[in-house]
Amino acid sequence: MFLEFKRKYIDNSAKSFLKKSKRVRDKRFMNWDDVESVVLLIDVEHINHTLFSNLYQRVADKKNAKIWCMIPKYDPRTGDSEKVFFFDKKSVNLLEKPNNIITGKFLSQPFDILIDLTKKESLPLKYLAQVSSAHCKCGMDKPFYDFYDFKMSMPSNATAEQILDQILFYLRTIKTKG
Repeated sequence: MFLEFKRKYIDNSAKSFLKKSKRVRDKRFMNWDDVESVVLLIDVEHINHTLFSNLYQRVADKKNAKIWCMIPKYDPRTGDSEKVFFFDKKSVNLLEKPNNIITGKFLSQPFDILIDLTKKESLPLKYLAQVSSAHCKCGMDKPFYDFYDFKMSMPSNATAEQILDQILFYLRTIKTKG
């Protein structure tokens, strides 16, 4: 019951934020060749720089790419890099909404495509995905995630790399007119 309350809070907070900020999203499918910037969202149990490097290399081909990662506990020795931004439970409120610093930093750079690599619900990342003004939002088909423009089903044991590869396959294959 508390989880359902948190879900409603996150969804309503995102809607309220978008309404107050008057952010208008230019929603459209983009040809991969025309994409200039990509943001990846991922939720991990342990920091894995090899994983981040692999994900980044898959999308960084002449593109400005960033990875936003929710981690259980932030270690200052890890630090953000210019490619990967970390945040943890200390950066979200009791109902899991990211604080204004995280939200502001996330929204400070517009992205053409947002790719959510989470396999299960992550309320802080869900909030960021909802308030993003990315032209196209992609991710796995999950309950309570009705804001994606492109969603797909994958086996529950799929890795983040496999999810990303599958989404990129479709983004590179589907072509839209001018």
